[in-house]
Amino acid sequence: MTAHASTHIWAAGLGFAAVCAPALAQFVEPDGSNYPWIRSETPNSLYAQWERFSSPSGPNAPDVESFVGGVLPPEAIAFDAFDAAWETSGSFITSGGNIYSFSAPIEPQISFPGFGLGDGF
Repeated sequence: MTAHASTHIWAAGLGFAAVCAPALAQFVEPDGSNYPWIRSETPNSLYAQWERFSSPSGPNAPDVESFVGGVLPPEAIAFDAFDAAWETSGSFITSGGNIYSFSAPIEPQISFPGFGLGDGF
């Protein structure tokens, strides 16, 4: 009876290991034909990239590149990336331009403009 019970535990362990095995994937960059999104061309799409930040609380405009594919409504907000918990996290900007905190986790947040298409988009 003991051997039988340990066999089930061992088999269950193998099943768990198979389910938890890491999946290896490679990023596929959209090319316009197989994946229709093209940076700087696709209407109603956004792209932004930050390398350095100037303030943990923002505003931090994209410093590498940004793209808006179309016309935004007048009430659209500007791109911004910041620590949403800056008041409690004690975050600061390092000499390399990163947002960092020794005392608590930061909560990265990005605000980006919208096209007024509604919540479904």
